[in-house]
Amino acid sequence: MDLIVNRFRVMQVIANGGMGRVYKALDQVTGEAVAVKQLLLEGAEAQQRFEREAEMLKLIEHPNIVRYVAHGAEGTNHYLVMRFIGGEALSAKLVRVGSTVDEAIVLGRELAGALAVLHRRGLVHRDVKPSNVMVPQAAMSPATLVDFGLVRAIDTRISLTRTGVTLGSPGYMSPEQLVGARVLTPAVDVYGLGCVLYVALTGVAPFPGNVPPAVYARMLALPPPAPLQLNPECPPRLSELVLRMLAIDPAGRPLDGLAVEEHLAAVSLTGGSQRRTRVVPRSSSPPAPNRSNDVPTAEVPTTDTHFAIALGADESDVDQPTGNEPGSGSLLAASAQAHEASQLLLADGSALVLSKQSSHRATRLKSGATCALELAQQKPDHAVALSVAAEDSDALLDRVFEMLADEHMRRAVSPHVDPVVRIDARTFELLQGQFATRKEEGRCYLVGPSG
Repeated sequence: MDLIVNRFRVMQVIANGGMGRVYKALDQVTGEAVAVKQLLLEGAEAQQRFEREAEMLKLIEHPNIVRYVAHGAEGTNHYLVMRFIGGEALSAKLVRVGSTVDEAIVLGRELAGALAVLHRRGLVHRDVKPSNVMVPQAAMSPATLVDFGLVRAIDTRISLTRTGVTLGSPGYMSPEQLVGARVLTPAVDVYGLGCVLYVALTGVAPFPGNVPPAVYARMLALPPPAPLQLNPECPPRLSELVLRMLAIDPAGRPLDGLAVEEHLAAVSLTGGSQRRTRVVPRSSSPPAPNRSNDVPTAEVPTTDTHFAIALGADESDVDQPTGNEPGSGSLLAASAQAHEASQLLLADGSALVLSKQSSHRATRLKSGATCALELAQQKPDHAVALSVAAEDSDALLDRVFEMLADEHMRRAVSPHVDPVVRIDARTFELLQGQFATRKEEGRCYLVGPSG
């Protein structure tokens, strides 16, 4: 493909994604460099989404939104042409040189202004994240919002399936996306921008982790520390605003991009701080399920113990309701309530039960183990994992979901297994003498009550 519609001469490939490939090309009419996005996926749904992206981008004009040039089809090749944006993705910039507080403020103002225009047009972006923001090599401004592949009209009813939860990015999707909300509002983009600002101000993601379900659970259950705690140069007013943007309940966030823009306009620049907060890159791929969590660790103290139970999805649940709506997951909710725990349902069908408050070890051990066994008996076709430890609840989530993933692999190989609960070695040792347990091929299991 050297020449598209006798106008755009392809120069080089600059990006490859799940839906398409992006080329740098020369517009032979204007002499400007352009980016040409070519659809690679086949099928009516992919073509409709690609066409929607082009038509909606055509409606928008803002200095911080990538500019539409043309779109169409040449034979079976569907293409979208946009102004070429030089520089680098914000995600790469934050790793390479980081950001000052003032740069983060200006960045937020520009992106909020772009979202304000989008929202005024009745649209939501749905995928605001650092890799979808382009910035110059030598500066943080002007920032340009790109990739409108998930853009939708506000209040459009979203059709979600088991795979629908992937329409967004872990750590940046809003809680309402994670629980399978069918109608999305500008609050979705406010949340994504809040995550972007948090990373720019602190150098860490508000909800870190390499295990997506654990990341989702953190977003729904564990509020992040205030940016001011991680970066003392962050203005208190800005720190408070970012936390509001990350509110679990959409009603607790600023209404839309315009509201965020107005709030940020009221935040004064610090006037010269040169302290740069860089992102330390993490492995982008989740760790392969293994039994490293079954290795014994230091003895757990006798107080301040938490428990976390992860319940896996089952294919028979594909058509069941998801989300945290009243009545959803009634058995799970009843078990959680009986053991003074909270329950979360994710759009992929998995679930989490997390102890609400820490208490004496013996109490939490009995509650966690009994609840996990009840769930295993109620849902024998689902994998169940339990971890009980004297540590912050946040640290339990990766471990319990890693065990759950390993159990899914085991059940795929041996589908007919007893309704037992997967546990780690520290929980195994703590339950000895109180509950029936066993070890099998290096894994630890909770089998039932003692005796």
